Amino acid sequence: MPIPRVRKGDEVAIDFLDHVESSHQPMEFTVYGRVISQDKNSIVIGSWVYQDPGKKIREDDYNCTQFTIVRATIQAIRFVR
Repeated sequence: MPIPRVRKGDEVAIDFLDHVESSHQPMEFTVYGRVISQDKNSIVIGSWVYQDPGKKIREDDYNCTQFTIVRATIQAIRFVR
């Protein structure tokens, strides 16, 4: 299944493979949130963000929780809204 394109502000669920300590296999996890930014290697998802999607989130904004997902690990992306 091809991975769909996302845009800044999209609300998504991303299934991805993550490393696991003391295991021989990666595990699949899901992160839910709003696309904050992306580049050719990764997508940054804000899972705890301001209600206003137009409010800029700085890298040092400790009121927000962000996850950077490496594109090569993405198994699926679903749009949640």
